[in-house]
Amino acid sequence: MQLLNLIPKNLLRPEGRLKRVTKELLQAIRACSEQRLFGPALILLYAGIDMMASLSRRPDAKHVERKDFLKWVEDYLLPNANLSCAPIDLWAARCGLIHSLSYDSSWTDRDEARRIRYVFDDSDAVKRGMRRLEEQDTSLVVVSFGGLLQAFETAVEGFLRDIESMPLALERINRELAFFPLQFGLR
Repeated sequence: MQLLNLIPKNLLRPEGRLKRVTKELLQAIRACSEQRLFGPALILLYAGIDMMASLSRRPDAKHVERKDFLKWVEDYLLPNANLSCAPIDLWAARCGLIHSLSYDSSWTDRDEARRIRYVFDDSDAVKRGMRRLEEQDTSLVVVSFGGLLQAFETAVEGFLRDIESMPLALERINRELAFFPLQFGLR
């Protein structure tokens, strides 16, 4: 029996593969969140933004760059989100968290981005307290983890819709996700 006969047909198409990978990524982020493992959830979320930015980069670009991250956030994540941060704030938070397990980075140290502080409890009292903190310190922006996750889920949905009409991007996805470890329904 050939291996290809074991793989569901929709996973042979690049858009099917991408949908499966993003579905698994979102499940992992939610699982971390449900277990109150917010650090790993944020790391996975930022890795997911990186992944989406990489897949949306120019066809002639070999590697993803900061500008691709910023553009994807601007085009997909922030337009329908209730977040008061800028793309550069998210980039700085991503750099700090992924590179040094810190909410701060060289971008915030140089005042090129605001420091993000996350709210993991969306109760009104916590939100009010964090907003007061934000008002007192303009180098700070408060981001609801739940709001950021919802914005990412919505952004991924929009990107998946858009990418179906981008043949060069689908070709890249086919190449880059060809050997990504999918479960192939083994759950």
